[in-house]
Amino acid sequence: MDHNEALRLQAAEKYVLGELPEDLREAYEEHYFDCPECALNVKTTAAFVDASRHVFQTEPVPVESESKGLVKGWSGWLTWLRPAFAVPALAALLIVVGYQNIVTIPQAKRDLALSAGQVITSSFSLQMANVRGGEEVKVRVHPNEGFSLKFDFTPSQSFDSYACELQDASGHSLLRESLPGTSTNKEAELAVRGGLVKPGKYNVVFTGAQDAKGQGGGAEVLRLSFSVEFLP
Repeated sequence: MDHNEALRLQAAEKYVLGELPEDLREAYEEHYFDCPECALNVKTTAAFVDASRHVFQTEPVPVESESKGLVKGWSGWLTWLRPAFAVPALAALLIVVGYQNIVTIPQAKRDLALSAGQVITSSFSLQMANVRGGEEVKVRVHPNEGFSLKFDFTPSQSFDSYACELQDASGHSLLRESLPGTSTNKEAELAVRGGLVKPGKYNVVFTGAQDAKGQGGGAEVLRLSFSVEFLP
């Protein structure tokens, strides 16, 4: 799932409310772990829902007699619609909404903006890394700066899905993502959060994922190399 699809599906709201189907839920979880904006949406939506539930679970103010224009027989969650309760409840909810918009969300966005490691500010092409003997691709970024790597995904073998790993020079895995089989022979992109890498050489290694029977996985189908240099 990409960011545009997450917005179109209103995935953050449905995720918090438990309304996403299992397959979309898993896809969204994989996405928002690496998407600062969606992670923020999930956090603020969850806070809003919790606060709203707290407001509407508050004991209702005792309602005066029917002679004063109130309707008899209100029960359950509709109780909060009674005039004696609706006004303070809605006022409290407006305070929650206002606090989220005025304090919580802007503060979270400021924290996000100050955390360079969570912001993708640069993009680098690994096209030359696809060419055997080609010039080494150099990624020049500031320390703790996030960046993305763009490349043509041209695996040597076809699988239903693929595993993508960012590895350092010693082969240690720093980041792992998955690619669907439909990504073959198309441009793809890997986001690398700030603080994950240091100056040195790295490889993006792709292997075929196992099928439902646990067969066919593990074969390396593509390897892209690059080096990282820190700007002063």
